[in-house]
Amino acid sequence: MLIVNCPTCNQPFPPDFQPRVDLAANLLVGPTHTLSLTPVQAEIMLVLVRKPGHITRHAELDAAVYGAALDHPEPHAMTVHLHNLRQRLQGFGLAIESVHGVGYRLVHEDAPGIESRQRGEDE
Repeated sequence: MLIVNCPTCNQPFPPDFQPRVDLAANLLVGPTHTLSLTPVQAEIMLVLVRKPGHITRHAELDAAVYGAALDHPEPHAMTVHLHNLRQRLQGFGLAIESVHGVGYRLVHEDAPGIESRQRGEDE
């Protein structure tokens, strides 16, 4: 089992908190509850939960959601998807942190300063 520390608060992700994504049902499954996601949100979370605490580059998320063609419905579609996903994750124990000019990473929901980094104020 891979135990990773949150890069923001340096606390370990709890060993019993290994969320998984059910792509067939578009669900994020945690130890105590399950979140219903859109198909795009499920694809994003599938990429992020594979390496919690580590940066996932913009291009990696684009490729996972839109495929090799990168045929975006509009230029800021990923930003909108991430905003909506962040709203869904509230209370689940996880948050998506923006890493300026690089990408995103999955961190603890209560990591210090996470609210401003979720909004992309550091981007």
